[in-house]
Amino acid sequence: MTDELQVSTTSSNTRIRHAPWIAFGIANVAVILTLTLASWWLLVDPVTNVIGWTIYPEPFTSGLFWTIIVVVFVGFSLQFHGFDSLKQPARGAVLLTLTVVVAIAITAVLAVPLAEIAPSFSAERPGGAGYSTGSQWVLYAFVLYVMSVVNWNHWPWTDDRVLQPWKGWAEIAALIVPTTVLYSVVALPNLLVEGPDPLIGLEPSIGYFYSCIVSIVLTGNLTDNWPWRLAGSPGRTAAAAAFGNFLLGGLIYVGLRELVEFIVGEGNVLILGESMASMPAQIGVCWVLWAIAWPNAFSNYPNGSESPLALKYFVRLIITFGLAVVTYIGYYFGLASTMLHEPYISPTMAGNALGFIDLLVLWSLWYLLCFNSWGLRRFAPKTAAQ
Repeated sequence: MTDELQVSTTSSNTRIRHAPWIAFGIANVAVILTLTLASWWLLVDPVTNVIGWTIYPEPFTSGLFWTIIVVVFVGFSLQFHGFDSLKQPARGAVLLTLTVVVAIAITAVLAVPLAEIAPSFSAERPGGAGYSTGSQWVLYAFVLYVMSVVNWNHWPWTDDRVLQPWKGWAEIAALIVPTTVLYSVVALPNLLVEGPDPLIGLEPSIGYFYSCIVSIVLTGNLTDNWPWRLAGSPGRTAAAAAFGNFLLGGLIYVGLRELVEFIVGEGNVLILGESMASMPAQIGVCWVLWAIAWPNAFSNYPNGSESPLALKYFVRLIITFGLAVVTYIGYYFGLASTMLHEPYISPTMAGNALGFIDLLVLWSLWYLLCFNSWGLRRFAPKTAAQ
């Protein structure tokens, strides 16, 4: 058997030849990129969209954020409960439709009916500020809901006696309060038409809390919940992850900001000004993209039992980090302006990674998890197919 993605036919049956892990991963990335570009050009692109009205940057960006968090609710917290009986591609199509419809409904309710009593959420605010006011809640939801799954293992509902969907609904309900408190204290004062003085500016808060998301996804997906799992019991592991991710997130924020300043150059740093404080989130979303793709499309290579854990974790982090840097540079200094028709933010940079790259993240979640790599799954490497 050769290491090629192909089907070998014999006289009696059809035998599927498994693809090597890297070929399977590249094929998945190609599908995701194709779907992302197609949906962008048809629905979002300021120049090529066919829907006849402008949704870029808002309400597209806010609807995108809400769609991703709904996928987290359905796929992570509820673990796709109730959808297992559906066959592909119907399962994926139903999940895609459901998450989009719910996200559009949330975006519309916040921007129109709520705006009657809270004008800060109004869709009529210039520059889509009202949409942003509502969707900023999602940033803090990403932190807590993703951490509750990938780092806490659904603690305090880890006990198998608590089954789905009750485990998922309990998790969703319980984390609404701390998420809303974080949002109200950190973000909302920056977004209200009239409100109290903010404790921290919006740009640095986006940069810092997204850096916490980077920490959560890296430790959950690439290092098997190390070092938090060293704490021992589920409760101590959850506490270690909560404290550790906020601490590590701060270190990642500082490191990514220094890296971004080096990449974009002094001239762009001066032009971008205060918005540089959110740039760790912009490169961070590129890292999260690859940290999602690596275990789900590339078999979390290296994954052999013969490799030391430290080496496996280091290689995964280095590879995904390198891919993130390449993605960030390619997007801001090429793709955004030439192919996506996004406006320039400086003479040499264009776009907003928390738009298009997040759309890549969403399609990754849809295709890899909701559709389970439909069309490619039969070619999956043995380690991924089992």
